[in-house]
Order: sequence, then structure tokens, then C-alpha cells
Amino acid sequence: DSLQLPPMPKPLRRKIHLLCNHYNVKSQSVGSGKRRFPILVKTDRTKMPINPVNITKLLNPSEKELKELTRLSAQFQGTRKGGNGGGGNGAPHGTVVGASASAISGENLGHRMLTKMGWSPGVGLGAAGEGITQPIEAIVRAKRRGLGHE
Repeated sequence: DSLQLPPMPKPLRRKIHLLCNHYNVKSQSVGSGKRRFPILVKTDRTKMPINPVNITKLLNPSEKELKELTRLSAQFQGTRKGGNGGGGNGAPHGTVVGASASAISGENLGHRMLTKMGWSPGVGLGAAGEGITQPIEAIVRAKRRGLGHE
């Protein structure tokens, strides 16, 4: 007998693991990041707790804990204020990142390496200088969208 709970923030998972410990229920968190969730497994030693007063204290969080859990739960549900579905830097989907950035200086490690191999600014990459002359554009894409998604 097992039960898989939905993804939840770490403080809530911690409380579930503590509660499982009182009942001798095996618990394990699986997944990573916002997709991490607990799995509970009933064992032959699963029983009612000896001291239910501690469980009441565990299940009644302080006002500070409630605010933190509410904030974390909102993040897990994707309702965080200010979210735009971009790559985490505040730029909306489809924005070219770094388009207005200045050229790298001659002190940059990559610039120095290319120069040592015979490259000079304005010349294309490659042995014959026929490769690209402009940097590759980085375009923000919405979370969980494939590379070909428009």
C-alpha cells in the first residue's frame, strides 16, 4: 500500500516525513526542484502514534510558518507574482537577449584564444574565414517549450 502525494515545497515535505515517522510509515521524497514529491508506504509496523499531542503541535504551524508555506506553495503552483513564463531574467518569450551588448574586450579569454589561432575582429570563423561574423543570438523561450515552438 503506497500513496504518492503531489509536488510540494520542502517545509511541507519535511512535516509529512515527521508525521510519517510518528505513524511508522515509510516516506521518501522523489524528483527534483519544483517537481519533488513525497511517496508514503504503509509497513507492517504502521500504527497509531504514542503521543498525539506532538502531532497536534506539528500540524498547527505558527503564523510565520503559514506565511512562508503560502509563499512557497504559490511558487509551486506557478502563481508567483511577477512571473512571465520567461527564462528567469524578466524578459518575455521571444526576446533576443544581449542584442545591445558591446563587443568583448581583447582581455577576454575567448577573444585571446581566437586571436592566437589567427582570427581577427570582423573576419569570419574557420580556417578560410568564411564562417559566421556575428555572435549567435540567445532568444528567451517560455518554460517547458521546445526549441521549435513559436
